[in-house]
Amino acid sequence: NVVFTTCITSAPPCLAYPWFSDHGTHVAGTIAGAFGGGSAIGVGPNLGLASYNIFEFIPDCGFCAYVDSRWAAMMDAARRGFAVINVSLGHTRMLGGRGSNDEAAHIAAEKKVANYVSRANTVMISSAGNSNLNLTGPIVHLPGDIPALVNVAATVIRPLPVYPQAGVFDAPAFYSNFGAPITSGTCGANWDSTKANDGLHTIEAVAQDEYGNTLISQPV
Repeated sequence: NVVFTTCITSAPPCLAYPWFSDHGTHVAGTIAGAFGGGSAIGVGPNLGLASYNIFEFIPDCGFCAYVDSRWAAMMDAARRGFAVINVSLGHTRMLGGRGSNDEAAHIAAEKKVANYVSRANTVMISSAGNSNLNLTGPIVHLPGDIPALVNVAATVIRPLPVYPQAGVFDAPAFYSNFGAPITSGTCGANWDSTKANDGLHTIEAVAQDEYGNTLISQPV
């Protein structure tokens, strides 16, 4: 159910996804994995998918994306009339002090792009970040903190990570960013551990989903 693919980077080579990572496949499958396509289905198995690859090798960063490539992809998706943009990435900055003027200019540009996309009636959904940071205050996580975006944090099922169970409730995932900019919280993976102690030694086994972070919650 892939209806469109393209690549937007600063310089060639520019190859349509997948190229550097399977992350986009993971998120797309969570959104729209189709019936009969494997062992799992997405939350919207009949949805169409458009793939935008914006990642490239950047010195001192690795396989990363320039923000203007993301902006170009978002505006292109809006112009093409796609209903929803899943922004499955982000970065954290601190406002105040030396260098903040540059970051304020960056935020202003983010708002302009988001307003452009919003006026085209395209919904933008972003992950809130996985650093257990309080975003109420000078710390910002972009682009999710921009008001026009739906900013999604992660929750977990408690008292046990199973469903159904008696007395079940949602709790914040320990890794998820939180605070005023959060729009919604949905189920994500959490890390659970089991310890064994023989009096002299302690063994701890930790189990987690391979992609245990807000990037699971966001497409849901």
